[in-house]
Amino acid sequence: MPASERASREAADRRAQVLRMKIAGMSLDAIAAEIEKRRQADRKAGKQSARAVYTDAHAAMDVKRALAGVQGHVVELAGLHLALELERLDSLTRVTEGILAGARQAMQADPSGDNPARWQALRAIDRLLAIGRRRDTLLGLSQTTSEAAATAGDEGGSSARDAVDQLARKRAERRRSASRR
Repeated sequence: MPASERASREAADRRAQVLRMKIAGMSLDAIAAEIEKRRQADRKAGKQSARAVYTDAHAAMDVKRALAGVQGHVVELAGLHLALELERLDSLTRVTEGILAGARQAMQADPSGDNPARWQALRAIDRLLAIGRRRDTLLGLSQTTSEAAATAGDEGGSSARDAVDQLARKRAERRRSASRR
């Protein structure tokens, strides 16, 4: 295996370890001490060449890079989940529309007011409305009154993704200004 490929694999393994430690609640200082202890043991065993000391800044960067890698997978999985959920809702819609069509036929065959098909039709209509609400929620088409009022004042009515991106930019700016101090 080429040295660059081995280094990339080692970095990915280290980042995964660092992320697991961070999720377990360890501080960046504790993570750095643990990784440095492991690196020193590897150096003594001849598995690793001498490199710079692993610090909390290295741990912070590893956490950031590991999260960036995980984020891509999460976004991809969320997209797949959304597609599957929408397909499931489409299937439920088709079945419910079939039930509604059957109830309509039964009501046309027996137009009396006591026909149980009327209740079946009303339940099918209720289910279709619920499915539509769920689809709207998944696609971000429905808003509460307070959300609608908040976005109505925005320029162009920004989406939730835009708000998250804006918060991320502000956080990055704060971190940059804090690191300069």
